[in-house]
Amino acid sequence: MKKIILVSGVLLFLVCAFFLPGDLLLWQSRAELGEVSTVSKESYQSEAYALAREASARLSREEKLSLVRGEWESEISEAEEFEMQLQGYEAVRMAREQMQKMYEEGEFPADLSELYQNWYGWQVTPYKAVDATFHTYTAYYWEIVFERFDRKKSYTVRMLEDGTIFTY
Repeated sequence: MKKIILVSGVLLFLVCAFFLPGDLLLWQSRAELGEVSTVSKESYQSEAYALAREASARLSREEKLSLVRGEWESEISEAEEFEMQLQGYEAVRMAREQMQKMYEEGEFPADLSELYQNWYGWQVTPYKAVDATFHTYTAYYWEIVFERFDRKKSYTVRMLEDGTIFTY
């Protein structure tokens, strides 16, 4: 008698284990058929960010400068560090190299080269200019403030991520 109950219990378990998951999935899919569920805001923002980043990568240097300068209607705000392609110290190094070239050509009044790095401290802030119409195109740039050790002179440099300096 115990064997019959045990064997029938095992057979019932096996039949349930074999057929029940498929029936449950079929029941659940029928219950959700025709329902509309919303996508979380975080998922949508990450997708929008990826699409905007891709579209922005196709902008020419002149188009990016138009966004930053406001010639192309835009909204300027601080950017997050993760949005930038460079780290702050990399942007400072690139700006110093560009400013050194400009200094050697007589276009910039101070020598900010590595030789004098202790004379000038720096603060760096990432910014982005987003087109005001579709919020699709974004130009990222750095604002770097070089300040002399005695605080008597400071220079504010704005530079695109590709190293293009557009104001100083």
